[in-house]
Amino acid sequence: MLPLPPTLLPWDTPSLAAHPWAPSPLSPPPLTTLRVPAGPHSLRYFDVAVSEPRPGVPEYVMVGYLDGNLIARYDSDTGRAVPRADWMEKNLDGDHWDTLTQLGQRQQQIPHA
Repeated sequence: MLPLPPTLLPWDTPSLAAHPWAPSPLSPPPLTTLRVPAGPHSLRYFDVAVSEPRPGVPEYVMVGYLDGNLIARYDSDTGRAVPRADWMEKNLDGDHWDTLTQLGQRQQQIPHA
């Protein structure tokens, strides 16, 4: 089992405009293929809470990036973590996505200021 991702500190959170899913939360980007060479990598998860959600905008979203490429997404509307890179879908079993879903559901319950 993979370790749970760290929680991002507020001052590390980039602007929402930098995220590929920001313009249209209803249509996440298509799955992508990513070849990952050996060596050091950057794995980051971002949590975004919306204080006044409107139709089509989830109250909470968690996205995971590997080397700047979107690899996973959870949102409060679907209540489920899903792969956003086809190699993630092919190489990780349901237990990984269940664990990430549980993490997203727990994070969603934390009050956001």
